[in-house]
Order: sequence, then structure tokens, then C-alpha cells
Amino acid sequence: MLWPVAIHHPGLAHVLLFAWDGVFASIYTVAMSVVGDRYKGGDLIAIYTLSSLAWGAGAFVGPALAASSMAAAPDGLAWFAAITCALFGLLPLFLKKSA
Repeated sequence: MLWPVAIHHPGLAHVLLFAWDGVFASIYTVAMSVVGDRYKGGDLIAIYTLSSLAWGAGAFVGPALAASSMAAAPDGLAWFAAITCALFGLLPLFLKKSA
């Protein structure tokens, strides 16, 4: 949620983007290693396929939504990124299995 503020301060923005990229790259790597550890055979193939489809859908829809947010407000891209990251962070709460 710091991005909308950091975008106005180049030094802070560069540091934040560097850390942000590391976090996003590691999220994918850790997620795929956990999937590979928990699933085997056909289930593993299905999970990887679903991950690829979700990645593709995000790559298709994400830029259009980002462009729309940029057209809507001067800081629209920063807010779009902050909101989608917050939603991603809350996703485990919605997908949590009931005990």
C-alpha cells in the first residue's frame, strides 16, 4: 500500500520496486515448490495446468484493468497495484479450509 505514496519520491520508489520484484518472484517459486512437494502424478499436472491458465488469464485481463485505472486517475496504476496486492494478501483468508 506504499506504492501510491512512494511513486512521488523516486528514491523510495526505486527501493520499493526492487523489494517488490523480489517478493513477487519468490512467491511464484515458493508456490510451485510447495505444489510439487504436496502433489504427485495426475494431480500435480492438473495443478500446474490450472496455475498456467490462471497466469494467462491474469496476463490477459491485468493490463486492460491497469490501463483503465491509469485512464481513470493520475495515480490509477499505483492504486490498482496496491489494491490487487492487498486482495492477493487477503486471498488465503477466503480460501482457508474449515477445520
